[in-house]
Amino acid sequence: MINFIIEDLSLKEIIDKIMMNYNYRYNIKEYPIETNTTNSIYLINYNPNEILSLSKIRHIRYDLKDWSSIIILFTKNKKIKNDLYDKKYLILDIINSNIELNLKEDINLILNNIFSSNKYLNYSYKNIYYNIPLQDIYYIENDSANKRCLIKTFEDTFYMPESISKILNQLDKNFIKCSRSYIINLKKVRYFSIKNNIIYFNKEIKVYEVSRNKKKELINFLRNID
Repeated sequence: MINFIIEDLSLKEIIDKIMMNYNYRYNIKEYPIETNTTNSIYLINYNPNEILSLSKIRHIRYDLKDWSSIIILFTKNKKIKNDLYDKKYLILDIINSNIELNLKEDINLILNNIFSSNKYLNYSYKNIYYNIPLQDIYYIENDSANKRCLIKTFEDTFYMPESISKILNQLDKNFIKCSRSYIINLKKVRYFSIKNNIIYFNKEIKVYEVSRNKKKELINFLRNID
């Protein structure tokens, strides 16, 4: 899932037109947002004469601690590029003319070269093709009664018609099978309550089942996070 976070709502129509050419699921959200979202593309208005403009960029990079998302700025000022690059905010582009053409070129660059390096879980179910970034997945739960698995991300719940063991073979080293019914993404774990045997991803998302032989592996991983 790609999240376009836009300040100018008129960009929505342009984004929809551009994304018709790509096989990517995407959302369009209005800036500001208060939580870090993966695979995001921020499209922000920038005026060098307004302190607020720079604070918007700092909010993304420093307050949200989001250094992986893409930032593209829109401005009427044609002389600000060097100044912003010197401040090292990792700005992909600064657009001051030909908005649709330049945005199309930027999105093409992002999808074909930047986001394409991310790993995905690809499958089809009930005539729908899914392309879920592994970094978005919190956990996968076995639903044996319906011969499928539940895939939980921050925003969505998906279903995949495979056994939990077969899905594990398609994942990377960040995923472990923590019990007979659950696969977890170690990178998403906030903390593990040993006493209650609960894995917390955030306040709302939890897994209540960790097998005895996986507790040590989980604890060691959390102790060694940089």
